[in-house]
Amino acid sequence: MLDYIKAYFPDKNEIFGIMKDNYNLEKISYTRFDKAENALVSYETYKKEFENMELKITNQGAYIHNSLHHFYNKTVYGIDGNYNDFKHSSLVNAIDFLEDRINFPVDKLELSQGLEFGLNLRVPFDLDEFILDQCILYDFCEVSEFPPPTEEQVYKEFQKGNYRLKIYHKGRQQCKGEVILRIEIKF
Repeated sequence: MLDYIKAYFPDKNEIFGIMKDNYNLEKISYTRFDKAENALVSYETYKKEFENMELKITNQGAYIHNSLHHFYNKTVYGIDGNYNDFKHSSLVNAIDFLEDRINFPVDKLELSQGLEFGLNLRVPFDLDEFILDQCILYDFCEVSEFPPPTEEQVYKEFQKGNYRLKIYHKGRQQCKGEVILRIEIKF
């Protein structure tokens, strides 16, 4: 099911006004050298979190991003994770909940190309061995990222064209003891 999204607001000033009127925003100010202007430029970023969803307003624009599945679980069940089933009806509810929280119509947001779909599978085999020893290629592509296994993570990533496939042991990451294979594809 759809997991990670990044969606842009059409007018950063409009959402800034809405957020300022309804919430306390975290403000981050910094100065950086801009090569194009050959000068120091001051930047301001405003942030607001809605459970795990982060809304950012920068000098360039405004967007909201993160896992809708995780957001739904925190909002409805108080679960800090996305290891359970996430049905279409839950996705629709998550979008409705988010729209209510940000006080902005979600049909006006513009999705980025960074959509991520995830699938959780409870499997009856040694998942660590499967990921470490048997996941060698994906569509004839070698592993592009393979960090050393840790107590919390056994993970591989394959990159092909405009998308990437991640495969990892979700049970290690979020629910100790459960054997949950997580497969994600990001476009």
